Order: sequence, then C-alpha cells, then structure tokens
Amino acid sequence: WCSTSCRQRQGQVAVRSDASPIGFGAVLFRNGTPITWGAASWSDSDHEFLKALPGGPAWQAEWELLAVLIAIDTWILQLQGRAAAIIQTDATAALFNVRHLSGRTAAMNALTAEIALRIEAYNVQVLPEHMPAVINFECDALSRLAQGATVSARLAHLYRASPRPRPAFQQERR
Repeated sequence: WCSTSCRQRQGQVAVRSDASPIGFGAVLFRNGTPITWGAASWSDSDHEFLKALPGGPAWQAEWELLAVLIAIDTWILQLQGRAAAIIQTDATAALFNVRHLSGRTAAMNALTAEIALRIEAYNVQVLPEHMPAVINFECDALSRLAQGATVSARLAHLYRASPRPRPAFQQERR
C-alpha cells in the first residue's frame, strides 16, 4: 500500500485521523512527513451532540466523522487553497460521507454539512483516501491516550496542536 501523499509528494498536505469511543487523534503531514499532531478525549458536549453513551462503540461511524471534522478544523489554514488536501482515515463510512457530503444519520448529515462549509469557505479541494487500520496505528494510539496509549517516537518530538473549539452547531442542536 502506498498513499497518494507518498506517490505525489511535492506540495502535498495530508490529514490523517482516527477515532475510538474514548477520543480522537490526528496527524498533519506535509510531503509525506508528519509535522504536527493532536488528540483529545470526547467531551460531554460531543456525547450530547451524538446522543452517545461515553465509551459506547455504537456510534463509531459518527465518532470517525467527527474526528475528520475536528482535524480539518484544526489545520484548515494549512489546507487552505491547496489543489488537493488528502483526508486519510481507516473508516470507510467517514470517507464515503466526506466524498458525498451526506450521511445516513442526522448527526452525520450535520457533520458533513460542517465539513462542506469549511472546505468551501477556505477553498480546500479534498481527496478522501482510505488508510488501512494496520497502517493507521499512530492515530489509533492518539485516540486512546486517555486509556494509557502512548505517542509514537516519530511524533513525540513534534508540536501538539490544540483542536479548535467544537463547531457551534453542537450547541445549537441541543
């Protein structure tokens, strides 16, 4: 397996994310090299927005899509105006939703609408790409930091980005 970001390295920016029922993790890559990462546990407002139980795996597709949105929000300025910003995750449902900008639940539709607003407002052309789970181990570990997982040695020396506050629609939807 070889990522588009490795095959077409010059000027490429890729955002890779993963989610667990506990939290999310994401890494920003430039020309195939990680440059920053971010991770956090799901907040009470995230649980309320999705009407999800803390730690409940039934909302995994929604968690994955929310992780993509948070990653895009976190690094939107680095993605702005790119001919192609690669969005990578091991969640095929999230990638399908990003590609078609629609989902199968009300929450997923709200999340994809927010993604659509951001990519339009910041002139970002996204290229969704499936990242097999066995390769997405760094983001998987980041999504489980609250459970005792550790940051990989490759990321440990990099700047830890703070995710931007969650989208305002979460407060409006309550």
